[in-house]
Amino acid sequence: MMRAVAAVAVVSACSFQPRGEAPPVGSGGVQPTEPDAQVDVDTDGDGVPDRLDNCPTTANADQRDHDVDGRGDACDVCPHIADDGADGDGDGVGDACDPRPADPGDRIAFFEGFYAPVAWTSVIGGNTWATADGALDQPSADDEHQIVRDDVSIGGAGVFVQARMQVHQVSTDDSSRRSAGLVLGYHASDDYYFCGLAAADTASELDAGKVSGGLFGASFDYLSTPVAQQMVGDWTILTARLGHDDSGATLDCRSARGSDTQDRSYATDDHDDGKLGVRTNGAAVDFDYVFVVAVGGT
Repeated sequence: MMRAVAAVAVVSACSFQPRGEAPPVGSGGVQPTEPDAQVDVDTDGDGVPDRLDNCPTTANADQRDHDVDGRGDACDVCPHIADDGADGDGDGVGDACDPRPADPGDRIAFFEGFYAPVAWTSVIGGNTWATADGALDQPSADDEHQIVRDDVSIGGAGVFVQARMQVHQVSTDDSSRRSAGLVLGYHASDDYYFCGLAAADTASELDAGKVSGGLFGASFDYLSTPVAQQMVGDWTILTARLGHDDSGATLDCRSARGSDTQDRSYATDDHDDGKLGVRTNGAAVDFDYVFVVAVGGT
């Protein structure tokens, strides 16, 4: 499991203090020469000298480096993926995590590495969420639990979201829905898009859909694709891309665990903006990170 470890990249940034001054005239002695002393230059003023700073030109006193690739989160073009730092279109989103690596105009809108208590709002279920060692843990396999980020709105020309999650346990009550994943375009507890895994008869499934309110409560309209593996198991990377145009919205959802990759799309005539969130239902889950790209610079 990936944890927040501040990797130290050593960068040579050498300058020298002047040697000792010549002895005064008539002193009868020779002033000893002091050894060279290195000056710790701190270009970004964050209290970490350049020679030790994993973002020497971007202030990041915490030195957080979630993917442990030697580049701090604050200046990493893919803070969640250990990569070579390539950014072919020069838009600040690295090729390894850019939904449009050959087209400039995208930007990193948000990255959460879950180092400290999260600034998210609990909107469904009790606030059982807790951060530890660079991951967000929701330990209860009972009921629904959902949190949203109030300051991250999903809308405009489109958004690309990646998250890494691991399901540790699911409810033994198979009469209720057991699922976990990403929430996009959240307005209310009965109005949001969903991309994630759900328990199925034989193993699990990848679901893409929308929760909507009605006279008889919330309804979940979705499309699913079978996944050969059970929900409980190794880390799964979820990728969701929500795009809007005059005809409505399209949600493209992907799950990847090892060599098993599945895709599912869902289209609707809705095209409202909304908040970002994560949710669990009858599942105990860890989230390692959430990474958001505003497509087209929106």
